[in-house]
Order: sequence, then structure tokens, then C-alpha cells
Amino acid sequence: MRIRPLQDRVVASPIPPEEKVGSLYVAGTSTKAVGRARVLAVGPGRQGPDGVWHTVQIAEGHVVLYSPFAGTEVTIGAETVVVLREDDIIGVVED
Repeated sequence: MRIRPLQDRVVASPIPPEEKVGSLYVAGTSTKAVGRARVLAVGPGRQGPDGVWHTVQIAEGHVVLYSPFAGTEVTIGAETVVVLREDDIIGVVED
């Protein structure tokens, strides 16, 4: 099943945090600071108060960072995704 996001929403698949950095194990609570997710679908954008249509700057396939308290987790079958507004995304991870 596919979710088609509306307005400036983004559907993303959360990437589990790495528990080991180099030779050190990271405590579970410290990994909840920022979430990472791969974008699966992007909405068309949002119309501003001036009537101008603003498209979303995120694209499918991007890896994004978001606050752990942002968005809504949705589980469909065995897959869990997070639905975020563009404003909730902190940044895009570039390789």
C-alpha cells in the first residue's frame, strides 16, 4: 500500500540509529536526539496566504533529519513510516 501525502507533508521510512560508533557503543537514550529517515513520497506543496503555490524542497530518496517529537508514525502491515510536515524537517543529509 502506498500513502500519497497532501500539501507540504512528506512520508518517510525511519532509519534505525547506529548503536555503535567506531569501537564505542552509544547509550540508547542519547540516540533519540534526532531521527533520520529516507523519503518515500512528497506532497505537492502548500498555497501561501498570498495565493502563491510553494512547492516542497524535499525529494523522494533524500535522507532527512527530524526531531523525534515531530510527525506522526503510521503502521500499515509490517511497515512503519513517519508522516512529517516540511517545517518539521531539520535538514537533508548529503553524502
